[in-house]
Amino acid sequence: MSRYAYIAQEQENPEMYYPVDLFVIRHAQSVANEHMFGLGHDPDAPLSAIGRLHARAIRIHFNGVLTGRKVLMMTSDTLRTQATARGIYGVRAIRSALNERIWTDRVAASIRALLKERDQLRKHDMLHFAFEGGETLIDVGMRAGTILCDPLMGNYRDAVILCTHHEVVCMLRARIEKIGSEEFSAWYRANHPKNGEIVHYTRRNPVDGHINEGRPRWFRSIHIEPTPTWPYASYSAWEQVTS
Repeated sequence: MSRYAYIAQEQENPEMYYPVDLFVIRHAQSVANEHMFGLGHDPDAPLSAIGRLHARAIRIHFNGVLTGRKVLMMTSDTLRTQATARGIYGVRAIRSALNERIWTDRVAASIRALLKERDQLRKHDMLHFAFEGGETLIDVGMRAGTILCDPLMGNYRDAVILCTHHEVVCMLRARIEKIGSEEFSAWYRANHPKNGEIVHYTRRNPVDGHINEGRPRWFRSIHIEPTPTWPYASYSAWEQVTS
């Protein structure tokens, strides 16, 4: 079995579409996040007041840095991802492959008890843990990875924005950055994306501007802070993707 088999069998999907710039966003804060009762069991949870401000700041940021470029925006079918993406310039598409992790109704009925149970079980096998009838992280990674083979991605080789959910962001990152199963648990605990956090992947060399073929070679995190006048963007240093 491949070292990365828990994410996807890439050899089974030889046609991968990577634009020059790929942005992966966790949706802005919803009311479920605000009140700490959300694990994605409420697809119609609207954005909180803070989430609406953050979504506006993200929209202003992208409409500035991607002006004049051919942009594809893909979201899950939930209200909070679509509300986060609303107003960002570009062609839009909804993809169920970007939906949140399936937890089943049992989670919604007893959040606190199940969180405790989950934390205990994940110590033993984080990648394969699932509530009965739900999805493992492997399942999420396999499903989310199909986005990179979506023919629509092939038509937008300049810039693509994927607005999705916490664990989908993590598993897309694990696939693109080639995080191995041995290192996954520590990496996962250290890389929980905050609401509204953006990870930017690029094939463009940050030093000389040369655009490489194939997979993204560099990535960085972008944090957008809403302000009363104009959003403030802070960037982490560029890192190289494992070759």
